[in-house]
Amino acid sequence: MTILLESDRFDAPQSHLDELSIRVTIVFLFVGGLTLVWSFSVDQILQSLVQHLQPCQGECMNVYDPAQWSAVRWSTALLLGFISSLPLVLYHLFQFSKPGLLDSEYRFFKRWTLLATATGLTATYVIVIGFLPELYRFGFEQHRGAGLEAQYNTVHVVMLALYLVWTTWIFATTVLLLIIGGTLGLITSATADWFRLRIYGLGGLLILTTVPSHASSLTFPLLATYFGMSELVGRRWYTLTSTIFGEAKDKFDREGRRRKFAVMDCSCLGANDHYETSVLSGCTTLQFQGLCKSYKERETVLDHAIKNGITDLVVTGCNRQPLPDSFLQNTEVLRIGVHGLDLMRLRSHRVGSGNQKLDTELAMASVYASVLGGPSERWFTDVLERHGVLPTELVQIDGGLHGWGTFDNEVLTFVNGVQNGA
Repeated sequence: MTILLESDRFDAPQSHLDELSIRVTIVFLFVGGLTLVWSFSVDQILQSLVQHLQPCQGECMNVYDPAQWSAVRWSTALLLGFISSLPLVLYHLFQFSKPGLLDSEYRFFKRWTLLATATGLTATYVIVIGFLPELYRFGFEQHRGAGLEAQYNTVHVVMLALYLVWTTWIFATTVLLLIIGGTLGLITSATADWFRLRIYGLGGLLILTTVPSHASSLTFPLLATYFGMSELVGRRWYTLTSTIFGEAKDKFDREGRRRKFAVMDCSCLGANDHYETSVLSGCTTLQFQGLCKSYKERETVLDHAIKNGITDLVVTGCNRQPLPDSFLQNTEVLRIGVHGLDLMRLRSHRVGSGNQKLDTELAMASVYASVLGGPSERWFTDVLERHGVLPTELVQIDGGLHGWGTFDNEVLTFVNGVQNGA
């Protein structure tokens, strides 16, 4: 599901493709140029690397396939060229992705990318300089202790080192993704399956398709370790329910579908007298000054809905009609219904302020009756009993779906109906 952010709605898709082509071309030429530069000194670098990794004092490293060594040589030059280009790559990556991401997603993406790069480079240094020489030396001592004269394929030694570095990058970036995503609130019980599918799928595919042929026996142990580690690190957030804005409890409609409601308590630029009286149990509640005027506030709504698995958004002040079409199209793509309590219209039907909390709950009961099903009278009666209100009549404003209210000898209270976008 792809949504078009309103901050990016004035740019044509072709302009993004053109920008992508330009940025990719710049990066490609820069990496290619640096690869060519490194190719003149890669032999000395590989010679130093092999001498550092060599576990024996004499001649025990051999190249049995010159063609494979040539591939290693150019792969190493390409890797060095890419690492040297990382500042430019990250710059273009951030510049291109920013317009298409929500604020929280961009913060997550930037932190994760920078930390993953720094962690990966540090891990590469530790593995190549410290860990691998000791590992190869241990293996050589085992062979010599068994009375064997060990001879090693230099290509396999270097390729195994590169694959170990590559696998470490995958593990490190996955751990950082889970920690940063969970810390920033992107990974919750509502989004756990979405992240699991992509993390396990992409990470597992990278491990499976890049394992060297001479190390194929490591494939399944690596996959099992990767999945187990990801589940262990992420379990803290996979079951977490965010309660910063209240808790959206599961409700079920007449067809048994799971529904979660979020209330968008909008001040309507100061015109909504019911503002800040709309904190309802079983729903998350976010407060805004003017949803129809601020695309930033509307993007906050989309961000909240995605993170918490919201299926129904309820705006308090209006009947949802003032909301721009671009926002409603995004909610339609996300399969989110948008409803309006129209509490400002209710205010125009009486002089006194009335019981604003009761107004809001009765209006919400009208939403529940429309979305979840069941007789409207039952929903209204439940609200009236909770408030201890015993009306002598129910009064409907303008007939049809425009609303219900309560009437008794002292207080006249109306509640508007619902206009749905589900």
